[in-house]
Amino acid sequence: MADNVKAIGGNFRIFVACAALLILTCLWRVFVPAHEYGSATSVWLGIIVDAMLMIGLVGLYAQLSGAIAVGDSRRSTMGLLFVPGLAAGVAIFAIRFLSEHGWWTGHLRYALE
Repeated sequence: MADNVKAIGGNFRIFVACAALLILTCLWRVFVPAHEYGSATSVWLGIIVDAMLMIGLVGLYAQLSGAIAVGDSRRSTMGLLFVPGLAAGVAIFAIRFLSEHGWWTGHLRYALE
């Protein structure tokens, strides 16, 4: 039983980190213009990392929603972070497919300065 409680706490921290990273990355890519194109390797690596974060977010949400009791405050925190985190992940991928500079930079805007 004690090992299960420790596992839930560790997984909850990872869930919060995944959600926070997706949300902050999305905000950064929307509000900060890119200044140069990345290489094909960096583009694909970024896509893989973003996809793994989204898979981790959904998987941990599914695992923790069954393991955390209804009255626990972590459950409400999960609910507050899951929807914006998932929306941010979808937005990150939408930016990639909106334009050619979005594909190569991952940012909504591109400006040479």
